[in-house]
Amino acid sequence: MASGAHGRRLENMADSTTPRAWNDWYRFARDKLGLLHEECIEYANLRFVEEQNRASLRARGLDAPRAASRARPGLRPG
Repeated sequence: MASGAHGRRLENMADSTTPRAWNDWYRFARDKLGLLHEECIEYANLRFVEEQNRASLRARGLDAPRAASRARPGLRPG
């Protein structure tokens, strides 16, 4: 859900305007993405948890892009 047009919009936002709280993510989904109430709740839940996970990784000295790009055991590059 983090990819596509709304993902690009978030990448273009300054750090100070990036949603942080659950309510911010809900409003972003409603106002900027035009989602319905139930979709806004799901979107806010997913993005809020995703941001908490990223913050946790940063606090431990890890960053998500590096961790995500590591090769998985048993998989060979195509």
